[in-house]
Amino acid sequence: MKTVKIAELKAKLSSYIKAASEGEDVIVYDRNLPVAKIIRFEKKPELNIAIPAKMSPAQALKEAKASLQSFKGKTNLLEELLAMREEERRRRG
Repeated sequence: MKTVKIAELKAKLSSYIKAASEGEDVIVYDRNLPVAKIIRFEKKPELNIAIPAKMSPAQALKEAKASLQSFKGKTNLLEELLAMREEERRRRG
């Protein structure tokens, strides 16, 4: 972990950005007080939702919201998801 005062950060910003991009955290100080932390940006995986061809995106969103409502107050989400999966398999035959 690197530490840097604001004046030095302004003068050598590129080198501190490079250090952060390589995984090193950079703590920025203003008058001996830590005020910021520069860290590596990590892109989070995108959530991919398959929408059946016969369903409009608006309808898919409506159904997804309805499904999420059924989880409110549930204590064991895993059991609920497994039950939903089993029900879907039975419907498909």
